[in-house]
Amino acid sequence: MNCSVSFTSEDFDSTEVPIGRHAGFDYNIVTEEQGTGDPEEEATDRYLRTLDRAPNSATLLPIPGLGDEAHYWHQEEVPTGAHVSFRQHNLTVKVTVWGNDRNSTGEEVPMPQQEAEEAARHLAEAVFDNL
Repeated sequence: MNCSVSFTSEDFDSTEVPIGRHAGFDYNIVTEEQGTGDPEEEATDRYLRTLDRAPNSATLLPIPGLGDEAHYWHQEEVPTGAHVSFRQHNLTVKVTVWGNDRNSTGEEVPMPQQEAEEAARHLAEAVFDNL
């Protein structure tokens, strides 16, 4: 299952402000009825394939305490932004956050990397806390 949300600023004149924020969520649950073998093993395989799809330029960092296993990374390649992926038993979740700001000269630039990473981690933690 996939879902996303976008927020766009109504302030088109100010500089040094966020002009858009986007969050995407991918959920995948594996059940015995799918006939793929052990659901937790299949979820682990899917989780590892998600990590394998991260670009070579991205540094994957573990997130302790978020599910059975979790990592985050930032990438400039499409899909750009901050990514958090975690697995809890037979469920895999991926959260992606990206956005744009208007800088002091009025140009559109990507949102700060640290802000994107913090938002992605907070959203992933909120999903995990509500399982």
